Amino acid sequence: MLQFCDHFELNFTRQILTPNTHIYMQSPKTGIIILNFNGIELTCACIDSLLKIDYPNFQIYLVENGSRDHPAAFFRGKYPQIHVIESEINLGFTGGCNLGMRKALKDGVGYILLLNNDTVVAPDFLTRLIEAGEANPRSGILTPKIRYFNPDTHLWFAGGRYNLWTGISVHIGEREFDRGQYDTPGEVTFITGCSPLVKRALLEEIGLLREDLFITCEDLDWSLKARKAGWILYYVPSAVIWHKESIDTQKGLGKPFQLYLATRNLLAVHKAHARWYHNIVFYPYFSLRWLFYQAMKHALRGEFQMIVALYRAVRSFLKGEMGLPDWFRPPDVPEKG
Repeated sequence: MLQFCDHFELNFTRQILTPNTHIYMQSPKTGIIILNFNGIELTCACIDSLLKIDYPNFQIYLVENGSRDHPAAFFRGKYPQIHVIESEINLGFTGGCNLGMRKALKDGVGYILLLNNDTVVAPDFLTRLIEAGEANPRSGILTPKIRYFNPDTHLWFAGGRYNLWTGISVHIGEREFDRGQYDTPGEVTFITGCSPLVKRALLEEIGLLREDLFITCEDLDWSLKARKAGWILYYVPSAVIWHKESIDTQKGLGKPFQLYLATRNLLAVHKAHARWYHNIVFYPYFSLRWLFYQAMKHALRGEFQMIVALYRAVRSFLKGEMGLPDWFRPPDVPEKG
């Protein structure tokens, strides 16, 4: 059962003068989608930072995505100015975001921002993103510069690249000290799902996130779809947010469920977008760089559940099995009714 909390809405539109470019622009209504899943403290910090932004025409949609303690009533009481959308089960990142986006689109927004709940934002970040979006009509998805929260001087994402030949995605500038070396806005080939700003027109053309991915590689799929449809992915360094992922965190895919989804979903997204000639390089490279390397690494550590997860991921891909697997469920993901 879905419950919508419709309260006070920031729905006015006015002209704003951007101090750097001195360009007048309208302020399109923008929906900001945040998912909460067992993370009240992080979510509150994220919302608190959003309530301080200078953009005049936005609405926050908080999707309470099946948390153990069912905190929807808490959020409604603490933040009466936001829409709270409650799901009794965990719909995954893709399903939860889509639930929020459908509500925002129904409300007539012109842009949608998906924002991880473990982020905080600069007061002018959304103004800068919308300014760039309005100035570049074919920019379908825009991304801010993303720094680590601690240390806040180092980069997490300054645009991204993806290679269909190798299946490798790159966060440009990751872990580098931000001295302004990536302060030139421009086109990129991959945008992370941490904070993409998406135009309504793009969503109407390519659709919402693939719910059968559940989580992982949904941002890659969106990036590839957008570019295939002729849209531009655009990096806006003047817009800044901070991500509460430790700079020391290794993306080691340390749980079987994570490794399973990362492997299966990358194979599925590649199949959906690659041409036949990409496969000549991709599958041998992927087999050596990903499957063999991961299997050897986990075998040496005695982590045989991880090897089983790799095998199951490849088997699921070959059999066309998507969605949340019945044979394994991560902690706190309840059965779907």
